[in-house]
Amino acid sequence: MCDGSMTLRKIAIRSLAVVAVSLAIGACAKNPTIFIPPPVTHMYVSQFDGGHTGNIQQYALPLSSASTPSLTFTPTLGDADGMAVDSQNHIYVAFPNELEIQVFAAPLTSTSAPLFTIGPIAGGFFTNTVAFDHQGNLWVASEGNGQIFEFNPPFSAASTPSFTINGAGTTPVLQHPEQIAFDAGGDMAVEDFGAVSQVLFFQAPLGGTSTPHAAAVIATGASPVGVGFDVKQQLYVSTLASGTQVFAPPFATGNAPKFTIAAPAGASNAFMLSFDSSGNLYVPFSSPGTGLLAVYNPPFSGASPVAFTITNGMNSPNIAVFAP
Repeated sequence: MCDGSMTLRKIAIRSLAVVAVSLAIGACAKNPTIFIPPPVTHMYVSQFDGGHTGNIQQYALPLSSASTPSLTFTPTLGDADGMAVDSQNHIYVAFPNELEIQVFAAPLTSTSAPLFTIGPIAGGFFTNTVAFDHQGNLWVASEGNGQIFEFNPPFSAASTPSFTINGAGTTPVLQHPEQIAFDAGGDMAVEDFGAVSQVLFFQAPLGGTSTPHAAAVIATGASPVGVGFDVKQQLYVSTLASGTQVFAPPFATGNAPKFTIAAPAGASNAFMLSFDSSGNLYVPFSSPGTGLLAVYNPPFSGASPVAFTITNGMNSPNIAVFAP
């Protein structure tokens, strides 16, 4: 009896294991939407020259000062500006003169065509930047008329804004928004390339009537052009003329920078900053006559040196993003 019981017990355990595996396989088969992202293998840099000849340069990882483009992709619309990557590794590219966002599958090829196009965005005027919040909503800044549009997923050619933040109705007034970033709690920082030179902070939850709860004032003439948060939730603000200023939370009106990361010698005209998954900081510069992408390694301080710069293929770099 003991031997028979043990044998039956072993058979029962094996049967349960087979059932468990079968259920797991069945669950996967019934849920085809499970997405396992491929590894990130490329950096993409948009080249916006203010006209219709901009392109997107693709660089293979790992990067170094000797990196050269593995592909130059020229969109049919030409003037690629802000970019962002969604959770499916689709690259969203802003074309401000057309008021459109084109969506591409990564990796890009010389013949890549958009999966779909959002827009033209009604009410937009020079819609030059895109960003995603932690819920996967798409945000588009309309620099020309001080508006920010929010779109809810799933996205398609039929997508329209779920609401609009009208800068004329905010206090302080949002004049010329460019880059948008979100902290871990969902609060939004907006770089405002206006006469006041400021970064405005909006508290979650966000809606069409949202107004800033704080404003970090950047020195007049410094002109903020990019914003982003690091893993410590510190805010980084790239400026045209005063390096990258770093602000520590909590954010309040009148906050002074904790420290400033200097631009490379001779570099000027910074644009939209970004971070990679390792926390490295990327700041593009469209210096007169030549462009470059400066790379900084953490931990950051006012003494942070440039780890290296990439100049090959850089004409008027605007932002770097990372995807397969």
